[in-house]
Amino acid sequence: MALDEQSKARFLTLAKGAYLDVLLPRSSDFDAESVLRKGSADDLGRVPVRRNLFFDEKATIQLLLKTPAGRDQVQSLLPNLDLALAAHATDAVPQGKGSNVSPSAKHDLTSVTLAGSKASDALVVADYTYVVWNLELHIPWPRTRLQRPAIYFTATLALGSTVLESTPKESVNAFLPPYEPLSANVLEPLNSDPSLQGREIFLPEDRITKVAPKPPKKDESLRPIRGATKRAFPVMPALFTRISYAAVPDGVVATLTIETGHIVAGKFHLSDVSVTARLNDSGAETDKIVPESLAALEWPMMMHPDEELSLLYRIAPQDGRELSAKAISLTVNLHATLALENGSTVNLDMVWHPEKHSLPTAQEPHYKWSPPSHQSTPSTKNSEGPSSAEKTPAKSSSSVTSDHGLTFLFTAPSTVKQQRDMQIKVQCTNNSRTSRNLAVIHDQSNRQQRLHSSDDSNSHTGVTSVYGDLVPKLRERSNVFCNSPDVRTGLLAPGATFETEMEFFVKDLGLLDLGSIRILDLDTKQTVDIQELPDIISVEVSADDPPFEPRGSVPRRDDAIGRQIASEMERWRQETEQWMAHRGKSGTVE
Repeated sequence: MALDEQSKARFLTLAKGAYLDVLLPRSSDFDAESVLRKGSADDLGRVPVRRNLFFDEKATIQLLLKTPAGRDQVQSLLPNLDLALAAHATDAVPQGKGSNVSPSAKHDLTSVTLAGSKASDALVVADYTYVVWNLELHIPWPRTRLQRPAIYFTATLALGSTVLESTPKESVNAFLPPYEPLSANVLEPLNSDPSLQGREIFLPEDRITKVAPKPPKKDESLRPIRGATKRAFPVMPALFTRISYAAVPDGVVATLTIETGHIVAGKFHLSDVSVTARLNDSGAETDKIVPESLAALEWPMMMHPDEELSLLYRIAPQDGRELSAKAISLTVNLHATLALENGSTVNLDMVWHPEKHSLPTAQEPHYKWSPPSHQSTPSTKNSEGPSSAEKTPAKSSSSVTSDHGLTFLFTAPSTVKQQRDMQIKVQCTNNSRTSRNLAVIHDQSNRQQRLHSSDDSNSHTGVTSVYGDLVPKLRERSNVFCNSPDVRTGLLAPGATFETEMEFFVKDLGLLDLGSIRILDLDTKQTVDIQELPDIISVEVSADDPPFEPRGSVPRRDDAIGRQIASEMERWRQETEQWMAHRGKSGTVE
């Protein structure tokens, strides 16, 4: 009791004429304690401070206590003190005429409490005693939408709760009085219920009838020491995130897009990005999924303002359970460092919980045939997605089903070489009760129509550059050429399967646009256009690949065309001989 009264008396002496300041220095290397040790307290008022803050950053804050009390008295009282720092958001909205700005109601963001013992040693400078606290405070997003958000900080220094609690006048015995019965069990009738399987349920009567004790009273005569920042700091987002989902045969692929702010003057260094998924918002470990990253990146990664980074994650349960008709909740953890051009370094720590989404289901594309009276009516697609057919890592396949009981499976390599031929395997299964006579035709007309329509729409609206000049839209060309544009299946009996290959010549690099495959019923003249074809990527030819061999036989001719064909054949023979010699030398080296 005497110790509490002595602490209260010391705090009254400490609080008399005390001042608590909140500093946000621009440089992360600034240390107020080092400045005070040099004996120049006035330099603290000339320290450059931050002009603005960012959401999801860990703000470096230094709290400074200035009091006329003695050093020994302050040092002995520090273990009994509690320091509370809080961040508040406000919306500065112009009101009335002129440039007067009045802040709106505050919104509490976050707060942290530090023990007084975590402060630096008390320092005496020019008849005043100084104490410094260093801490980091995470700045979250406000719960409400603010038009012009700004953040200010408040600090409170007071005695600890254990010191302020009033001690009762009479000591309380820790033991129960003897020879008194226990309270009756109000849930005793439930113990005879067979569904409880012999479990004893006990709720004493005094838990319901006893009056709750009053909270301990605090001494109102002790007022805490308060402080705040001199102004509100404008706050803006430095990173934006969004996510989308796409169904695949064995799960879901989530695309996480990270975008840097275009008004931030500095460089971003992303050190780590992790994603955790849970099914049906469950806390059980069995419903926790660690998505598989599909992008092989080297961390840390540097980004500039107004840039985007897309990360792909494959979400699939390890036990092979179905993901359909389930909701998924993700947790994205992002750690980054922002180096501003003014020399400041900002640590960003984002924990983002996207809105829960129902997982998309992967279904086979289903097509409808054109009416018998039309010759070439485009098909109507109800749904699309990859099939559940057997797949290998080096193959890309696509399966489609029509309303006449026909199933087509297109299989092709996932990567091919530029200026080389490639084959797409076509498998057709007749699941109907009638025989069908079909033709598989490669069609580029739908693609050209889409290009024409896009060109026409752009010609009316106009495409302008950043300088206001009209930019002509270049017409895209096909990056493949079909060597077998027409394949006939013959008479396909019910339940029969027909397999063939379509050959294409690869012209360009990158993702190939195969156009569409038109299925023609030669008997009814009905058509259906298939656009869900395998995804194929064209890469450059390496030195280990054999030279391209011209196909076909041409009679000898003495004109320019014949001499050109002979020259190409002779060049192919020479390149083949050089390639074989190179392979022979590399095979003999140990």
